[in-house]
Amino acid sequence: MRAYGEEYVALSTSKYTGVKSVYKHVEGNRISVHLTVDPVKIADDKYNALLTENEALKTLLATTQPQLSITQDVVDYLLMGGM
Repeated sequence: MRAYGEEYVALSTSKYTGVKSVYKHVEGNRISVHLTVDPVKIADDKYNALLTENEALKTLLATTQPQLSITQDVVDYLLMGGM
């Protein structure tokens, strides 16, 4: 079993959250967070990727919809005793 060090976990975490490290100061009740990137930018990038995927699906549905209705017409015709 391969063991991953703290560096791997930190890099994986920062890739998805933008947070590289979190420190709790023992003497004071403070927490420090070190960011590698802006978390809002990560969210914006993911949102834009979802919008792109959504547009691709809309296009696919728009081109497939007429084919589906033609197929349904053929099924209805056959069920009504056509051919």
